[in-house]
Amino acid sequence: MEMFANTQARPAEEQVFGETRPSLWLAAPRLVSGFILAMVLSYYWPSILAALPINQVPVFWSWALIWILCTGPGAWQVLVLLTTQYEFTSQRIVTKHGVFNRSRDQLEIVRVRDLSTYEPFYLRMIGLGSLQLDTVDRSHPVLVIPGQHNVIKLKNFIHDLNIKERQRLGYREFENTQ
Repeated sequence: MEMFANTQARPAEEQVFGETRPSLWLAAPRLVSGFILAMVLSYYWPSILAALPINQVPVFWSWALIWILCTGPGAWQVLVLLTTQYEFTSQRIVTKHGVFNRSRDQLEIVRVRDLSTYEPFYLRMIGLGSLQLDTVDRSHPVLVIPGQHNVIKLKNFIHDLNIKERQRLGYREFENTQ
């Protein structure tokens, strides 16, 4: 580890502008539907168990299993959203995600080709949207940053960063139209 002690994590000219996380509101539909399904199944479960020819499972444990199976996917989505983070610097977008196994990846800002926003009705009601970045990066041809407040402001921010970085590097992109 000593050979890496004097190296910096980022070049001196790179600035960190901040980070963002997806909103937990993205998990609300799955949590609510799982909760409603668990309530309905719990209400009718004793009569379903009584109709079965083999009545070996105690009612309490079957209810617990119903609640775990119905609300588990929503709870897992909350954990995934809590462990996802996007960091913006002047030269790249760093993505960190993973509940048990962490993954860190980066996308150079200069490789962003197009930006678009998606605001479905149920998310627009609470002021959220998703940002889609179309890139020329082979490992990430499309990067979606979901559940962001002020998604238009974030889009304009990344667009401005892209223009500044392209000017700084003298980057030009050519399309082959045959």
